[in-house]
Amino acid sequence: MPPALLTVRVAGLGLLLATSAALAAESKTGWVEAKTAHVTVKTDLGLPGAEAATFLAEVTRAALLAAAWPGTTLSQDRIELVVFSSHQDFQYYFGDLVDHQVGSSGYPPRVFLYGSPDRWEKRSTVELEETTSVLRRVLVRHLASFFYRRQPRWFAVGLAEFFETLRVSADGKAATFGGMNVPAMGHYATNRTLTVADAQAWGRTLNPQDEATRLGLEGLSWLMVQWMYTTHLPEFVRFQRLLLSGMDPTRAWTVVFPVDTLGNIDQVLNHFAQYGTLYPATVALPESHFTVDSKRPMTSAEVHAIRAEAALASGLAKEAQAELSAALADDPGNVGAVRMQLALVKPAERVALARRATAAHPDDGLAWLALGDALQGENEPSDERSQAYRKAIALSPDHPLVCQALASLDLQQGRPRDALPLALTAVRVAPWEAVFIDTLAAALAGVGRCSEAVSMQARAMETAPQGSGATQAGYVARLAEIQKSCTEAPSAKPALSLRAILPTQPFNNEYRFMLYDTGLVIVQRSSKENLVEYFSVELTPQEMASFLDGLQLTDFLKLAANPASPSSTELPLYEIAALDPQARRLRAIAISGFDDKVAEPAAFARVHRALESYSDPRERRWFPDSVFLNVKRATEKTLCVWPSDWENFASVGSLTLPLNPDPRADLGFIRAKGERLTDIQRFLHKCRHLVLLNGEAVLLTLVVRLPHEAEAAH
Repeated sequence: MPPALLTVRVAGLGLLLATSAALAAESKTGWVEAKTAHVTVKTDLGLPGAEAATFLAEVTRAALLAAAWPGTTLSQDRIELVVFSSHQDFQYYFGDLVDHQVGSSGYPPRVFLYGSPDRWEKRSTVELEETTSVLRRVLVRHLASFFYRRQPRWFAVGLAEFFETLRVSADGKAATFGGMNVPAMGHYATNRTLTVADAQAWGRTLNPQDEATRLGLEGLSWLMVQWMYTTHLPEFVRFQRLLLSGMDPTRAWTVVFPVDTLGNIDQVLNHFAQYGTLYPATVALPESHFTVDSKRPMTSAEVHAIRAEAALASGLAKEAQAELSAALADDPGNVGAVRMQLALVKPAERVALARRATAAHPDDGLAWLALGDALQGENEPSDERSQAYRKAIALSPDHPLVCQALASLDLQQGRPRDALPLALTAVRVAPWEAVFIDTLAAALAGVGRCSEAVSMQARAMETAPQGSGATQAGYVARLAEIQKSCTEAPSAKPALSLRAILPTQPFNNEYRFMLYDTGLVIVQRSSKENLVEYFSVELTPQEMASFLDGLQLTDFLKLAANPASPSSTELPLYEIAALDPQARRLRAIAISGFDDKVAEPAAFARVHRALESYSDPRERRWFPDSVFLNVKRATEKTLCVWPSDWENFASVGSLTLPLNPDPRADLGFIRAKGERLTDIQRFLHKCRHLVLLNGEAVLLTLVVRLPHEAEAAH
C-alpha cells in the first residue's frame, strides 16, 4: 500500500475511533445536542431523532416565513427545543394539561416538548395534531417578535393560532394556511362574553388569572386575525405595517377600522364566526437546504442542568435544587448550572460559586456574567462587578443577557448614554424579552428621547408574560414615571441627524446612501472615470415617513457618525445597515414586505426619479463645504508636483507648521473647497496619490466629510 494512502486510511480510522468514543459518551446519558443555523435541539431521542427534529423545525420555520412574511429574511433568530422522548418524563415536570412549556429564563429561548418527530407529523388523532401545531405556534410567536415593533398580546396570540393551521405539502414545495383552527373556534364559542375591547386591553389593563378567560381571549384573538385576513386583506396588511412602524396598536386599529365603517365589531365577528367562509391560501416555498452544523453527546452535568431548567419552568424549586447539586457534583464549573444555582443559594455563597465558573471557563462570557451577578448587592467593590460585566461583553459582545446586565449597571450608576447601545443590542437580538425592552425604555428616557421611551415602555407591557401581575404593575408604574418626569433632550441640528444609510457591497463597513431627519438624501456613486460623485434630493415628510415605515426595527436607525470613508461600488436597493456602536460596524437589516417579492420602497423610487429628472447633472450634484487631504511623508518616487495655481487650496501654509494637525497624519492635512472635489480626485488618480509638495515627497489621502461627520468633527 502506498505510504500516502496508508496515512489517509489511518487518519480515517482515528476519526472512526473518535466517533465511537462519542457514541460511548452518548450512551452514558442518552442525551444528544444537534444544531442547525437557527435551531438547537437537546433530546434523549438519540442522534437520528435529534437530526429529524432540527430538520422539521427548520422546514417549518422556512414555510412560516414564506407564508407570513414573504420576501423577507432573518438571520439572527435562534430557538432551542428540549424534547423528552417520553410523555411521562415531560408530564413529571409540567403535568397533563399542557403540550409544551416555555423556559423560565435564558437565551436562546427554550421550549420543552415531548415525543418523536415522526409522531409530530402523524395526524391520526387529536393529541398528535395538537403536538404538531405546538411547533408552528411557538415558532410564529418567536419569529413575529423580530418583525413588529409593537405587538399587542391579542395580535401575537391570534397570528400564532392563525398560522397554526399551516400545512406543508408532501414534496415540500408548497404550504397551505388560513383554514379553520377548531380548538380556537371552540374557545371563542365557549366564552362569548368577551369583546374586542377586552382583547385590546389584554396585557395592559386586563390580565386574567383564570384559565377560562385566557382561553376565551385566545379564541377571540384568532377570530380577529382570521376575520381580517379573510374579509379585509388590504386593511390587514396596512394594520401590520403600522405595527411594524411602531404605532400604538389601539390607534392603529382605529386608523384601519374606523368605528363608523364597521358598526358593532363584536356582532360583525360573531356573524363571521357563524356564517363566514374561509379561503385557505397556498404559497410556493423556496427551495431550501438545511445541514446539521454540529452534533454531540451531552454530559451528565448538562443533562442535570436541562432538567433543573425544566423544574424551574414548572415551579419545582426542590427538584431544581437536586438536579443542580448533581450537575455541580459532576462538573463544579458548569456555567449553566452555576447561573441557575445563584438564585437558589444564600447570598454569601454566590461569589465563591461564580468564581469557580470563571476559573474553569475563563473564556466563557456567561461565566463572567455569573460573577457580575453574584457580586450584586454584596460588599464586594462595585468596580469588580463592572469589570466582570465588561469582561463578559468583551467575550460575548452580542449576547443579550450580557448586554442587558451591563446596561442595567450603567443605568444604576447614572450613565444612560453608555447603557443605550447595550440595551439596543439586547433588544435587537432578543426582541421578545420584556425585561430588555424595559431597560431600553429607561435608557431612552435617560438621554431625553421621551416619546420613544414611552413607546418602548408600552411595548414592554405588551410583551410581558401572561400571569406576571407584579411585573406588569411595575411596567405600568415606570410608564407613568416616564410620562411624568422625562424631559425631551434638545434636538440636534435637523440636517445632521442621520436616520438611515445604505452600505456598499461587498464593503459592509462603508456606506453609499444617507437619509437625514430633514428629508435630505445624499447618494454616492462612481462615475465612468471611477471618480466618486455625490447627488442629493429632498424627500417630503410624507415620503420620508413612507420610507421609514418600510424598514424593520427603525428604532435602531439613530446612528452615530461612521468613520469609514465612502467607496464607489454599485448602490444596492434592498438592505439597510445600522451602526452597532458596540461592535463598531454596520449590521444589515432587510426591508420587510408583504408582496410576492420585496418591492423597492416608494421613497427609493422617488429618489431615483428625482435624480433622473434633472437635465444637467451639475444641478443635482452635491458638494461638501470642504474636503481634506491627509498629508504623510512618502518614500516612493513622486509622480507629480502640486500645481502652482492651486495655492488657494492649501490652508496649512507650511508643511512644517500645519494649521490643523492630525494625529493620523505625519504632517497635517490640507483643506480645500468642496467644489473642487472632482478636480482633486482626477489629480490624485493621475499621480497615484504621490505628490511633490513644497519640495517634499508626500502621500495625499482624500477625506470627504458628510454632514453628520462634519458635525461630529466639531
